[in-house]
Amino acid sequence: MTTKNEGSAPVEEHRHLVKIEVDGKPFEVPPGPMPVAKLKAIAGVPAADDLNIVRENGRLDPLPDDGTVNIHAGMKFVSTPKTGGSS
Repeated sequence: MTTKNEGSAPVEEHRHLVKIEVDGKPFEVPPGPMPVAKLKAIAGVPAADDLNIVRENGRLDPLPDDGTVNIHAGMKFVSTPKTGGSS
Protein backbone atom coordinates (compact mmCIF):
# COMPACT_ATOMS: atom_id res chain seq x y z
CA MET A 1 0.00 0.00 0.00
CA THR A 2 1.20 3.56 -0.68
CA THR A 3 1.19 6.59 1.56
CA LYS A 4 -0.73 9.81 1.12
CA ASN A 5 2.39 11.27 -0.52
CA GLU A 6 1.82 9.05 -3.55
CA GLY A 7 4.41 9.70 -6.22
CA SER A 8 6.74 11.68 -3.97
CA ALA A 9 9.08 10.88 -1.12
CA PRO A 10 8.01 11.80 2.41
CA VAL A 11 9.32 15.28 3.15
CA GLU A 12 10.93 14.68 6.54
CA GLU A 13 12.23 11.12 6.13
CA HIS A 14 14.21 11.60 2.91
CA ARG A 15 15.10 15.28 3.06
CA HIS A 16 18.23 16.27 1.15
CA LEU A 17 21.27 16.90 3.37
CA VAL A 18 24.20 19.23 2.75
CA LYS A 19 27.75 19.04 4.07
CA ILE A 20 29.01 21.71 6.45
CA GLU A 21 32.00 21.93 8.77
CA VAL A 22 32.03 22.87 12.45
CA ASP A 23 35.39 23.13 14.22
CA GLY A 24 37.01 21.19 11.39
CA LYS A 25 34.56 18.28 11.66
CA PRO A 26 32.17 17.42 8.82
CA PHE A 27 28.41 17.27 9.43
CA GLU A 28 25.45 16.59 7.16
CA VAL A 29 22.40 18.69 7.95
CA PRO A 30 19.24 19.76 6.12
CA PRO A 31 19.59 23.00 4.14
CA GLY A 32 17.56 26.08 5.01
CA PRO A 33 16.87 27.96 8.21
CA MET A 34 18.16 26.35 11.41
CA PRO A 35 18.21 27.77 14.94
CA VAL A 36 21.78 28.47 16.05
CA ALA A 37 21.12 26.61 19.32
CA LYS A 38 20.10 23.49 17.33
CA LEU A 39 23.22 23.68 15.14
CA LYS A 40 25.38 24.00 18.27
CA ALA A 41 23.68 20.93 19.76
CA ILE A 42 24.15 18.87 16.57
CA ALA A 43 27.84 19.80 16.42
CA GLY A 44 28.48 19.32 20.14
CA VAL A 45 29.38 22.98 20.71
CA PRO A 46 29.03 23.90 24.40
CA ALA A 47 26.14 26.26 25.09
CA ALA A 48 28.60 28.59 26.83
CA ASP A 49 30.61 29.07 23.61
CA ASP A 50 29.92 31.32 20.64
CA LEU A 51 29.36 29.79 17.22
CA ASN A 52 30.91 31.85 14.43
CA ILE A 53 30.38 31.62 10.70
CA VAL A 54 33.63 31.68 8.71
CA ARG A 55 33.25 34.14 5.82
CA GLU A 56 35.06 33.67 2.49
CA ASN A 57 37.62 36.30 3.49
CA GLY A 58 38.34 34.37 6.71
CA ARG A 59 36.47 36.80 8.97
CA LEU A 60 34.56 35.23 11.86
CA ASP A 61 31.06 36.57 12.49
CA PRO A 62 29.46 35.43 15.75
CA LEU A 63 25.93 34.07 15.53
CA PRO A 64 23.42 34.97 18.27
CA ASP A 65 22.34 31.94 20.31
CA ASP A 66 18.70 32.92 19.86
CA GLY A 67 19.13 33.52 16.11
CA THR A 68 18.76 31.45 12.97
CA VAL A 69 21.28 30.66 10.24
CA ASN A 70 20.35 29.77 6.65
CA ILE A 71 22.31 26.57 6.02
CA HIS A 72 23.76 25.80 2.59
CA ALA A 73 26.42 23.37 1.35
CA GLY A 74 30.04 24.15 2.15
CA MET A 75 29.44 26.48 5.10
CA LYS A 76 32.13 26.56 7.78
CA PHE A 77 31.71 27.40 11.44
CA VAL A 78 34.05 27.60 14.42
CA SER A 79 33.27 27.81 18.11
CA THR A 80 35.07 30.20 20.44
CA PRO A 81 34.73 31.06 24.12
CA LYS A 82 32.25 33.88 24.64
CA THR A 83 33.86 37.29 24.96
CA GLY A 84 32.72 40.28 26.95
CA GLY A 85 29.82 40.14 29.35
CA SER A 86 29.81 40.83 33.05
CA SER A 87 31.82 39.00 35.64
